[in-house]
Amino acid sequence: MERSGSTINDLFNKYDYLFDILGAQSECRKPDSKDQKEEELTIAIRSLQLMKFSLFPNPAKHSITLNFESAPGKIDIYINNTMGDLIYHEHIPEFDGHFDQFIDLSHNTNRLLILSIVQNEKMFAEQIFFEPN
Repeated sequence: MERSGSTINDLFNKYDYLFDILGAQSECRKPDSKDQKEEELTIAIRSLQLMKFSLFPNPAKHSITLNFESAPGKIDIYINNTMGDLIYHEHIPEFDGHFDQFIDLSHNTNRLLILSIVQNEKMFAEQIFFEPN
């Protein structure tokens, strides 16, 4: 099953604060002006296409399992809360193209988290709903 991330405009509307965070943590950059044309936005941030993406359970109670395939190379995986606080980060300098990992989120108390995967100036984003005990 192939699944892609949100459109560029959707990402700006839903996760505007994340672009500031990601801009500081990676090569992903938010355009300076909201008046720029859509063509310029597409150049600034492109959607990362993932293959065989799965994230479960969602909603999560304690942890998630994240699986996906992408091109080999450097990759960063971020999970932020809606305030922009970094909950989880993994930098993989020599990503082999396959990710399959259990991620413990038991220390989290927020109900909504944002998963962001950044590779080669492209980004994939997905919501994680969390049900803390």
